Amino acid sequence: MKYLFAGALALCLWAVGGMHQAHAFMLTLSESQLNAMVSAVFPQTRVYEDTQFTFSNPAVDLDPLEDEISVNVTVLAERDGLQLKATATLSGELFYHAQLGQLQIKEPTLDELEWAEHGNLVPESLLNSLKRMEGKRFPVILLLDFEQLDLSAWGIRQPKRVEIKPNGLLIEI
Repeated sequence: MKYLFAGALALCLWAVGGMHQAHAFMLTLSESQLNAMVSAVFPQTRVYEDTQFTFSNPAVDLDPLEDEISVNVTVLAERDGLQLKATATLSGELFYHAQLGQLQIKEPTLDELEWAEHGNLVPESLLNSLKRMEGKRFPVILLLDFEQLDLSAWGIRQPKRVEIKPNGLLIEI
């Protein structure tokens, strides 16, 4: 899967302006293109206050006016063998970590938390734990790992800059 994304990205770069390493190239990924690439690094699991949260089914939303990104996700909260499924939005500042070659959401907050009717099957303690997470900051969420995509096979270096623009995500290589 990662080779498919790397190949698609390399082909887009080649179509935009060639493969000469001496020049900088700009590539803009639309939200739908970005969603296809982001799905390769999900599901992601984080542990917070003795509860394991697994985020899956990402849907990216870019906000160029606020320079923020949000990802609508399915959340599975698990503790002591009990589970509760919900939908939520992880939102925060887009951050490109050049040393790691990763595009991340830095200190995302968990917002718009909604869970399905759970009846009496889920103890109040797990439900309360999930409610307490709303509005809280989580550890970094990975969106793209350029190292994993291994673009060097096509003569492409890691991006120099990544920025949210009105028509998508601008990547300068």
